[in-house]
Amino acid sequence: MRKCIVFCSIMICLMLSCSDDDSATISEEERFNQTKALIELNLLPTIENYFARDNGTTTYRSASLAGTWKHEYDREGRLRRSLMYEIFPSRLLKKIAFSEYANNNLQMKIEVSTYTYYSIFPKLEKKHWNLVLNEDFTPNSIIWKEGNIIENFEELNSNKWVTKLGKRIYDGTLIWTTNYEYDEKGNVVKYNTTYPDDEIIDANVDYTYTDWGDLLSYHFENSHGDFSKADYFYRSDNTLERLEESFDYRIKPAGENIYLYDENEALLKQTSNYDDGSRIIIDYNHDAGYIISTSYSENENISEIFNYLALPEEQRYFLSSFEKYLNGILGSIEFYNSDYVKEKKEFYNETGILIYTEYYDEEGNITDTVYP
Repeated sequence: MRKCIVFCSIMICLMLSCSDDDSATISEEERFNQTKALIELNLLPTIENYFARDNGTTTYRSASLAGTWKHEYDREGRLRRSLMYEIFPSRLLKKIAFSEYANNNLQMKIEVSTYTYYSIFPKLEKKHWNLVLNEDFTPNSIIWKEGNIIENFEELNSNKWVTKLGKRIYDGTLIWTTNYEYDEKGNVVKYNTTYPDDEIIDANVDYTYTDWGDLLSYHFENSHGDFSKADYFYRSDNTLERLEESFDYRIKPAGENIYLYDENEALLKQTSNYDDGSRIIIDYNHDAGYIISTSYSENENISEIFNYLALPEEQRYFLSSFEKYLNGILGSIEFYNSDYVKEKKEFYNETGILIYTEYYDEEGNITDTVYP
């Protein structure tokens, strides 16, 4: 099978690199089919493998996301757009736009749009890169838009899945190397990142998956002993219901995170319990359009409350008020407008009674002080 793939690649390359006289005899349809065939054979397997990965959301921490792909081509048979759809529930996860091809079609600009749905509003993140291909249309490297970081596809397996990536700065200096291992379905079951600098911590991650391809568990651990382990729980329709994570990063108290999700996999509640007795509870009300984050001290007293309100027309939240408590008793409340400007601050005495209110201008200067 491997020999057959290599032979087909060589034959397609030979057809595309024919002489000027021969190329004149190739019809537009034939050229379209030849280019498309080479892309489908040598580029698409890596595109689907490399970009079907989580973008570091709070919901999934996976190196493989279950999905289906749809690819669109321009008149010359080159990729114009690639779309990745989630399976459960069905929705768009990734959109890759290809443009500004070089004359030899071996370099192009790509815009990668990643959609996440764990918040009340879908979150969109866009990245811009240059994609460089080898002569046979296998990927060579991705260059960040600024041109100062290059990610090299150093090794692909027989399925064209990425098994080794090297990230370098513009002068070729290696920053780190990542190696991937796969199961027979193409899911990444292990990756490890190593750094040439001995002072930087190497890390390993192990994954397991459900029968339908979604993440079942992951276990991160680095060479200094920092770790994070999570288990995922699904409903009967295969949508995510709960995520339970334990962690110890040394730089803060160890503990656990518990995330609860609705039927559309939007967050309902996040509870962080720390070994020192403190905890944070974040409640999401999708219908009313607010988020409340409440922090508790080691003795179970409320210490802080952050209130966020939704701006549906702008698809975002803003901090509307911040409450500060002392020994569980309200000490002050700061109020903000949707432009992140503090408008006023209420001060309370040791029994929680309002004593005065300060008002501010847009530069943060006190304009008035009012007593009840």
